[in-house]
Amino acid sequence: MVAMSRNIKNSYVQFFLGCIIIIGIANFLFVGLEEKVSSFSPLLFPMLTIFLLVFHLVIACFMVMKYWCDRKRLYLMAFAFAYTGSAMLMAGTLSSYPAWLDLHQYNVVNYNDAMIFFTFRHLLMSILFITSALLYAIRNKPLSRRFHFSLLFGVSLFTVVIVMLAWIYSSCSPLLSLDLVDNETRHYMLLWKKAISVALIVFWVVTLATLMIITRVRNMFWVGGNLFVSVIL
Repeated sequence: MVAMSRNIKNSYVQFFLGCIIIIGIANFLFVGLEEKVSSFSPLLFPMLTIFLLVFHLVIACFMVMKYWCDRKRLYLMAFAFAYTGSAMLMAGTLSSYPAWLDLHQYNVVNYNDAMIFFTFRHLLMSILFITSALLYAIRNKPLSRRFHFSLLFGVSLFTVVIVMLAWIYSSCSPLLSLDLVDNETRHYMLLWKKAISVALIVFWVVTLATLMIITRVRNMFWVGGNLFVSVIL
């Protein structure tokens, strides 16, 4: 029992040290970039979005294949839908930069739409990451096919609802509106500064705490998952 407790503590210490080193290096590399290039840069932001979109699709495919090989790893499907939904919302983000989708398109960039898709993407991923951690906790329990089907249906429905809400709140639909960024000045609105940004931080803190408590950072898979959340924070 004592040895197990020491191993858990050592894994946490190693994880946090690794996070400090990696985040420190990333901060050092990009500290000057923010001063030179706006975070909503028509060049930088879409490039990073395209890279992440492809990366998330690859991860989603990998998760589905792992689940297909071992049906006990139901928690992987929550990850798969998280990354799939993230890729779909990033496609919406790219639609806010029309010049990247059409060579002869010179429409004004819609920064508010980009921020709306960004917000819903993080909401989707944080909730599904928590779901994955909870499923990991019951991975060794016998789960019926009905439970598998119900969970897959619920997670897929949740993903579709979040994507649809993002689309409805954006300028793509006249039904609802959400002002997070001023398209003319590129300044964040009060709703983002005082409410939504804080809520997203809380969601990700809860997600990180849940992942670390349940998984105990016991292998490289969960080290990567916890590191991903830590970098977002």
